[in-house]
Amino acid sequence: MRPAVTLSRDSRQVAIAAVVAGGVALAGMLLVNVSSGVEARLLLEAMLPALHFLSSSVMTVSATILALMLTLISFSSGQGTRLKRVHYDRVRQIALVDTVTFAAALIWLLLISVPLAESADIPSSWYRIVYYLTLVYGAALGGALIAVVLLLYNAITDLIGVMQPGEESELVEEEKGTD
Repeated sequence: MRPAVTLSRDSRQVAIAAVVAGGVALAGMLLVNVSSGVEARLLLEAMLPALHFLSSSVMTVSATILALMLTLISFSSGQGTRLKRVHYDRVRQIALVDTVTFAAALIWLLLISVPLAESADIPSSWYRIVYYLTLVYGAALGGALIAVVLLLYNAITDLIGVMQPGEESELVEEEKGTD
């Protein structure tokens, strides 16, 4: 049986996992050392199709998760048992992190859609900064998406504990006796 449900424990575990995942992704990307702005510009141009795909995919996944969260809420409230507030706080937390992830992916898609390579006024050293910022932003976006999936996993695991016959769950609110 899982330990007692606490939002802070879940949040801490998810934050650590997201930072580790983002850090691993960033470390892998930083293995490509860029020595000049011209080199960074070429790498950015080569990365653009993948960046567009990544941000579009994150937006699609995030929007789908938000829509499915409505099903989770409906399922949670349709049970014969009353669930504790921590469950609904968790659902709210998942929705918040997912919405922020969606917005970050949309902003990133808009930023990488600006045709900077066409401008002759941008100094070549600037591309190196943009290249590294892009790597950091991409790793953070990946970490955020992993956080959403882990938060969902925790919520679903606890809901299974509520539904599973013969198992007691920490999510079920105790009935108040009538005397």
